[in-house]
Amino acid sequence: MQYAITAFTCLIFALTAALPVSAAHAPEQSAIDGCIDRIRGEGGGKGGEVLRSDDHEAGHLIVLKDPGGTVWRCLAERDGKVRTLAIGKTARYVHVSNGLTTASIAAPGGIIEIRIPEGETGTIVNGRISGREHFDYTLGASEAQTLEAALHVDQTNGNGSIYFNVLPPGSADVAIFNGATSIDGKASIKLPVSGAYRLRVYLMGEDRDLGKSVGYRLNVSVR
Repeated sequence: MQYAITAFTCLIFALTAALPVSAAHAPEQSAIDGCIDRIRGEGGGKGGEVLRSDDHEAGHLIVLKDPGGTVWRCLAERDGKVRTLAIGKTARYVHVSNGLTTASIAAPGGIIEIRIPEGETGTIVNGRISGREHFDYTLGASEAQTLEAALHVDQTNGNGSIYFNVLPPGSADVAIFNGATSIDGKASIKLPVSGAYRLRVYLMGEDRDLGKSVGYRLNVSVR
């Protein structure tokens, strides 16, 4: 039996068994199985829905919803190795735009948790932001670790005036790094306390005021 998943097909998946697939879809199924196993290991439970599966140069972007309503965004290689896993509440879920090889895109004003794959020190988040929107990403880290982050413009119809701040645990707007006032826009911070740090992406100047759109790539690592 041939098993196919399109970008807009919603399918039920079982964490305890995989459906048979044809050879043409074997790499995609391997990526889905790898994501399912990883989500189960993170406590995602049994059962749920495959909301989306997109093929990119970086691998397969699989979007899943577990029985509790949590949406998981998983970027996996064709052999099933998970590169990036992120979670976000269903209410803050938005469809991934074509061409964005990312596992975590937040809705404007929403919050997405970044989870760095086991055995690795960093990950990449791609997205697109317009006007007065802002995007918050949270990342758990420990005291005395070093958080490094850099933001790169992919495409824009404006000036590319995009920045990010780093907020410490418990802070709503007071930053320990302000990209708009830094020399090169790159953060390298020895963390003062353990907890969830927030990286807030935003626009300034004409890009913000005129509602311009900027595609971005946020590189994040914790060592």
